[in-house]
Amino acid sequence: NCLPICGQDPADINQEIEKDIHNILEKSSRCLGLAEGPVKGDFILSPKNKLYVLEVAPRLHGDVTTCNTLPYGSKCNPLKFLFKAWKTKVPDESLLTNKNKGIAAWRVLCIPPGSLIDNSILETAKNLETQYSQITKIWINPKYDHKKHAYINTSEIPGYICAFGETAKTVNETFVDCLSNFKFPL
Repeated sequence: NCLPICGQDPADINQEIEKDIHNILEKSSRCLGLAEGPVKGDFILSPKNKLYVLEVAPRLHGDVTTCNTLPYGSKCNPLKFLFKAWKTKVPDESLLTNKNKGIAAWRVLCIPPGSLIDNSILETAKNLETQYSQITKIWINPKYDHKKHAYINTSEIPGYICAFGETAKTVNETFVDCLSNFKFPL
């Protein structure tokens, strides 16, 4: 099974690839008859810089990206854009412009197979969100099944954590420091 386990905003790609992605997403959207409203796309970039489209859908990208990485990494806010456009009937594209001043990232909580998620874990997550100003979200999956030893789809992951900082190194340091506070009972 191939599941996403991490992501970063902005993506670490060159401008040529970014333009190709935008071009493919626009053409795919038009083929589907999507001419207005939010559209998201998922792509795989091969080691030889070949792009593969996984998904094009008429929606925002979801809580992790839309709310917990884009506003902190690229400093663009699709929700503010949509609400302002709906209210004023005038799109303010400046709210979608990449004003990159840092990095935001997410990681799946890949806890040891068989580990339990109990109230102490939920309390730890809540406290760490408050303690670390660089953490935007720690989500613990209420449907996580500790008896499973492999995650075969994203609804089965134990949870995820989102953080931001000036560099990828500082974000990773935040992840490591924050996650060292978790103790998962078996």
